[in-house]
Amino acid sequence: MARRRVLEGVPKIAFAPIHGGRFELTPFPSALKAVSKYLGQDFAYPCLLGASGAAFRLVWHAEKWEPGNVDIVFMDENPIRPFREALRAAGCSYEILLARRFAGHFAESTLAQRNAHLRGLYEDDEAVFRGKIVESVDRGRPLIVLQGRCEVDRARVYRGSLEWVPAIALTPKVHEYFTGLRAYDAYMEKMRDDAEFPLGDRSVLARRKMAHYDAMTMIAERGGGADFVREAAGHPAFRKARSDLLKASEAFSACAAQMESWWRIVGQIWADERAQIQATADPEVRRRFVPYIEKARDRDREAVSCLERASSKYS
Repeated sequence: MARRRVLEGVPKIAFAPIHGGRFELTPFPSALKAVSKYLGQDFAYPCLLGASGAAFRLVWHAEKWEPGNVDIVFMDENPIRPFREALRAAGCSYEILLARRFAGHFAESTLAQRNAHLRGLYEDDEAVFRGKIVESVDRGRPLIVLQGRCEVDRARVYRGSLEWVPAIALTPKVHEYFTGLRAYDAYMEKMRDDAEFPLGDRSVLARRKMAHYDAMTMIAERGGGADFVREAAGHPAFRKARSDLLKASEAFSACAAQMESWWRIVGQIWADERAQIQATADPEVRRRFVPYIEKARDRDREAVSCLERASSKYS
């Protein structure tokens, strides 16, 4: 009979303001924060979000409305990099067991070797093991095995992330996805096109709303990115770059704040899915909101310029 292993006391995560009144909208850094807390290490969400690069992403499929735009595996040519950078920031030694879809990017363990690793972690019977674990990994979700802890060079973490952010913003396309500043333009183009929102097809409109809300979520995460850059500005290694880093932080914060305008336009409909779909389908609502996407893009570009100036001043 299959048996379950449950770790009691792991902090809860959710797409809700249960984290000291704040939202944590990117699953992996939120989950890593919770696991680290359980293991005795306390990290702030913006630290792991910023280190992962996810605070600074925007991804939009170049050919279709894609409900998976928000997934951090699409933000960089190396789909594992966001996970790797966050794990380093958390001081974790680890092994990442990769899905077969990533085999072209990395030298992966053979399927038999990988399954042996996984079997050592679970006591489920063979059928349950294959159903719950292997298929999940092969659908694209890497499994991360934490192996221990290592010292964290905080200055190195900050520097690596801060030097990566301009590339995240200025790389126009990763595989079939527009990324960074180019993704803003693709997002606005779709929001302006009334033909993309067939008023009689609720199923299609629901998918449009999902992609739109995911884009807002990614941009709103600049708020955590602003906190991360502000923390870096206070580190002694970045004393000479402090002014530029603080300006970048302010610009990222202003970028995130633009997304609040959606709720000022449509009202307090957070819990009303039907009303959210209707608002997304309304061409007048979309036209009123697009200028705020444009403002967010401009603040993002400003922040990146500040980081580029700062980079020559790091110790």
